[in-house]
Amino acid sequence: MINDWQGGFIKQFDASGNFVKNVVSGLSQVEGVAFLENGNILIGNGGSGAIKMYDPDFKFIKDLVKSKAGGLIRPNAVAVRKVE
Repeated sequence: MINDWQGGFIKQFDASGNFVKNVVSGLSQVEGVAFLENGNILIGNGGSGAIKMYDPDFKFIKDLVKSKAGGLIRPNAVAVRKVE
């Protein structure tokens, strides 16, 4: 999985480095990825200032963090920590 920041895609390549397909499109300044224990994927979308959630097949679920929530401008890293 490769983030294409300028193109707005998440791209898939095979083990030999050959392009397979775009698994997510329509993003803007995509940066930061985190994988949840249930297999869902969080992706930072810098252009909208949101953190988007996808299922393991890259189907959009929801904006986990809404656009500009808490003053978030351009998420460029996504980290998930377990809080106890």
